[in-house]
Amino acid sequence: MDRERLLIVEDNEDIRTQLRYALQGQYHVSLAGTRQEAVALVRELAPSVVTLDLGLPPEPDLDRVKRVVKLLGMVNSAPDFGQQPEVINGASDLLVQLYGDAGRHARSAVGMGALPRGISVEIEMILEVE
Repeated sequence: MDRERLLIVEDNEDIRTQLRYALQGQYHVSLAGTRQEAVALVRELAPSVVTLDLGLPPEPDLDRVKRVVKLLGMVNSAPDFGQQPEVINGASDLLVQLYGDAGRHARSAVGMGALPRGISVEIEMILEVE
């Protein structure tokens, strides 16, 4: 049986190593210590699962976001699944947590029969930037 690919994005090397050790029996584990490494590995490997350290040092470009205008969440789901809005709530909640009132946005959440490379969720956003 082929194991799914897991990408762990964590800036603390000790934590990355511990997570790899704990999960390598269940997944093909790849590690990234920065956002740039993570983006490159996502493009190269198309992992099934990504864990992200939300405490990574902020990138200067994130400070340029004035507000989140709209979010479209596409959920890879079976025809009888109707809880796409609940799945996308996590993305909406995170944006409000990061940007406060500027993170509040219009939103659509839809079910899809398939998404590229078998991913579970795809998020598209419209942002107003400085």
